[in-house]
Amino acid sequence: RVYCSGVLTISLLLAAVVGAVVPSLVLVTDDRTGGLSLDFHAASCPQLEGIVRGAVQAERGQDVQVTAGLLRIFFHDCLPQGCDASILLDGEKTFGPNASLQPRALQLIESIRAKVHAVCGATVSCADIIALATRDAVSLAGGPSIAMPQGR
Repeated sequence: RVYCSGVLTISLLLAAVVGAVVPSLVLVTDDRTGGLSLDFHAASCPQLEGIVRGAVQAERGQDVQVTAGLLRIFFHDCLPQGCDASILLDGEKTFGPNASLQPRALQLIESIRAKVHAVCGATVSCADIIALATRDAVSLAGGPSIAMPQGR
């Protein structure tokens, strides 16, 4: 179920990066999203969106290529079996095409995870952090503004 939602999200983010005209979108929660919701972390980590966006914005100020790096991490994580943050496992990061993932983007995800967990505890999954960081990077690069379902 999450696989289908991930494929749709990846398609939208890729369209934004390659310059396709995509209006602002809201991905709605229904039976195809596997129980994801737009307000999944509203009570457990209300600061989540601000922490992620602030960190991505600061990193993009240093290196705009981090957008491409995050998008590639998101793509490699979500296909073929759904978004689960397995791409962050040491064995996965060095396997085949994953070995050339952008180290700066991987460090950004780890930095965001540490900040979020310091503020909210371990309530937010790394898969959600990857998805939100990628969404924010694409939006900051001029792509669409997507309401990203959470709860991976």
